[in-house]
Amino acid sequence: DTSPFNVSGYAAVCKDGVYRFIDSTGRDKSICRRDIEITDVTFYTADLIAVQYDGKYHYCDFSFEEKFGAYDYAGSFSDGIAAVKDGNRWYFINTKGERLSDNDYEDIKVDGKGIAFRDGSALVRSGGVYYLVDTKEKKIGSDTYQDADAFNSSQPAAVFNGEKWGFIDAEGKLVCDYRFREARSFSNGFAAYSDGSGWGFIRLEDFSTAIDPAFEDAGDFTSSGSAFVKGSSGWDVIYLYLGL
Repeated sequence: DTSPFNVSGYAAVCKDGVYRFIDSTGRDKSICRRDIEITDVTFYTADLIAVQYDGKYHYCDFSFEEKFGAYDYAGSFSDGIAAVKDGNRWYFINTKGERLSDNDYEDIKVDGKGIAFRDGSALVRSGGVYYLVDTKEKKIGSDTYQDADAFNSSQPAAVFNGEKWGFIDAEGKLVCDYRFREARSFSNGFAAYSDGSGWGFIRLEDFSTAIDPAFEDAGDFTSSGSAFVKGSSGWDVIYLYLGL
């Protein structure tokens, strides 16, 4: 198991049964405490990492020393805010472990790194529908969605109107009409979509098809330009090239 590298160049990995931080060369920088059995880690941000042990997620520092929290789920910090789940309640906290407000949500969308906020916007569900909120938890715009995919970057997120998927920006503007059977949010200029027969990719410039829907499933393109795709023989990796 491993978490992505953060902006400081560190990632948490499980090596020889023990979690530790490594740098981009693979050198050990910090080893976890020996008195806990870690079952999951998230992305290391704001000098905090959410670590699962004893059935709960706890926020720890670079030495895996617990700072606060015991949640059923804990996300990564962005804009100084993280999404956490306690029972069936979701809410936002700051880097001190304090709740931002008394608001509870049915769900908060997070990306593959556990991040909820991108460019000051996050997708939450209350009353059975999703909508955008800002870092003060004020609703952005008036639109609601039946489903949504978390923002992966500053690029548009995929939202579902009950029939088709389209894309919105961080201000809630619909930048691509609802016309996809299934879709995932943009990252690195591309978004995975399905036409019902398979998964492919569209490009951000004009939302046209960049890779035909020939895969059984498809993930997001990373910042380094790679994405997992599933074919008849299992999962594989594809890479972006100039001129795609």
